[in-house]
Amino acid sequence: MIEEQVKAESEFFLPSSSQREVDGQIEKVKKHQVFDPNNHDDTSLAELEDKAPLAVQERRQTVQVYNLFKEKTQWGEFYRMYGIVLMMLGGFFLAVPFYNVVCQTFGFSMSQHAKDYNFDNDKVNVFRKYRISFMAHTQDDLPWEFQPQTTCLVVNAGETALAFYKVYNRSDKPISGIAVYQIFPEEVSLYFNKIQCFCFENQLLYPKESVDLPILFYLDPAINYDANLTGKKDIMLTYHFFPSADQSIAQVLQKEIEKNNDDQRKLNEKRDELKARGIVLEEVKGNPLVAPGHNPKETPEMFVEKVLRNQKRIDHTIKLWKENQAKEMSIKESVNVDKLTESEAVA
Repeated sequence: MIEEQVKAESEFFLPSSSQREVDGQIEKVKKHQVFDPNNHDDTSLAELEDKAPLAVQERRQTVQVYNLFKEKTQWGEFYRMYGIVLMMLGGFFLAVPFYNVVCQTFGFSMSQHAKDYNFDNDKVNVFRKYRISFMAHTQDDLPWEFQPQTTCLVVNAGETALAFYKVYNRSDKPISGIAVYQIFPEEVSLYFNKIQCFCFENQLLYPKESVDLPILFYLDPAINYDANLTGKKDIMLTYHFFPSADQSIAQVLQKEIEKNNDDQRKLNEKRDELKARGIVLEEVKGNPLVAPGHNPKETPEMFVEKVLRNQKRIDHTIKLWKENQAKEMSIKESVNVDKLTESEAVA
């Protein structure tokens, strides 16, 4: 049987000597090629089913079965991926209900592990004392001496407190500086409210000048209800002084001081010359280089009193200005009314 199949295949595929027989064999081979599903109309396998060799028929059937399984495999892969996506979506939406069912079944609860940050108002100590320490620091490039006059204060939350820092320019030229502050612990900065402060403002000091810088502040009463600050009683406030980036005003002032020194030197030479002739002039006492209005002997209480007095003077000036504006407006309105009545009378 096998020998007959080999012989039939040889006769079917091997070309003959004549060209006509070769062409005929080629046509037979083309007709009995593997089945093409895209061009199956042009093939006539059904007519030549009995004429094709057995090996060709088996080969054609094998390819058809392979194509069929390949198509089914592609759809099966699609259905598997689609099923995995649906399972993931279902698990996402069913995770919370499933967790609740498990917790209710076994008695678990998230409240057992949650931390309660709520405060009982009856247990809050609203009279708790806070000790505030004041510190000072100056950059090495700045020839100033900066230190707190008030080193420590004990205050209640909501209580207004006043503290002073003292700064001294030990150089022989005017310098402008700026201060920044830092609070420790950092959580307290939310409740540390400054009413008056010298930070973030240019401070210009004359040569050898000393100035008292005030800071007026209070702690917000809400600090007593902060769970993160329950055991915190010590607060540290530190000020850092740096040289200002813009020293133009100090440079202009330095030129004025140098000019004043030259004039004073020339005046002293003239006074010595007159003194040599027997003419004595009365000398003016005091340091002409001291800033206007500065009094080194002024205490912090005197400084606060002077600030309040100046504020009252400013308020009084504003009040007088508003009264004058109101009078001028009333006069203008009366003049307009008189002009209107005169025009009506003439008409």
